[in-house]
Amino acid sequence: MAFTSTSFRRACRRIADPARVEHVVVTSLASGALALVDPNRRSARGRVALRAASAVLSGFVVWADMRRTRPASETLGIAAASVGATLAFADLGDVIDGRMQRALVRGGVPHPRLALALGTTALTAVTQTAAERLAPSDPSDDGVDVDAPDDETLVDVPEAVREIVAALLARADGWGASELRAQLDAARAVEYAHEDDPAFVPALGFAVPSDLPLAVPGDARFPVIGRFTTPAGLDVDAYLMVQEGHLGVLALAPAEHEDGFAGLDELEHWPASDELTFLVETPSGVRPLEIDVETGPEAAPPSADAR
Repeated sequence: MAFTSTSFRRACRRIADPARVEHVVVTSLASGALALVDPNRRSARGRVALRAASAVLSGFVVWADMRRTRPASETLGIAAASVGATLAFADLGDVIDGRMQRALVRGGVPHPRLALALGTTALTAVTQTAAERLAPSDPSDDGVDVDAPDDETLVDVPEAVREIVAALLARADGWGASELRAQLDAARAVEYAHEDDPAFVPALGFAVPSDLPLAVPGDARFPVIGRFTTPAGLDVDAYLMVQEGHLGVLALAPAEHEDGFAGLDELEHWPASDELTFLVETPSGVRPLEIDVETGPEAAPPSADAR
């Protein structure tokens, strides 16, 4: 569950970042979905709901854009003003919407609402993309891709985590391992603020300087896995996710996927790297990994039990 929560947080961060394609896609589709609804055929309550949704979307877009360069209080004030302006001009917007729909009908367009929705989606995407490209760069940017909201902070990578990641990367020469090792040297850890819940979280994200070489493939699970057994007898895998060419997340999950995340709540800390048995993904499945000091890593026969 904890890893799912971490993934959800990361998705929310990207949606709230105008520089991310996720933000453009979500806001464009939301705008198109709202345009698909004919306000002039809604009941009074339906029009209120539609206007409220449009106002919230407008406020969100303004907030996401302004929060990068303005104080939080000022950003919220401007976003609130945007919500108010959207509601204030809602009647005029409905009139314009009706005229555009009638013009499309007169022009022989068979599905005018769909045409309006597609046009709104495309216009929103083009406008946001152009605005982001024209936006001035932040001179205070230090080259570190923080990608973290206010409820997260960057801390030094815990030594146990650093040792696990280093051990995984040391057992492969391909899959961007050398680039990821360089990133690990400069990486910081994303620590989520859980003052009311100090429980161990079996996943940790990384923030990596953006000027370092990227790993290829850019989005993948690193093929070397570290496996250990908990005191309760549960086999758990430590695996590394690569995201956009950077160190993404180190996570723990039961080796048997049908177990879901059952048993992870018993963990209180990361395992030591010398507790791990290393495996590697191959065309014939996951196999134990042997390390030869002269020839390097190689997959052992399925019966081997190599650490």
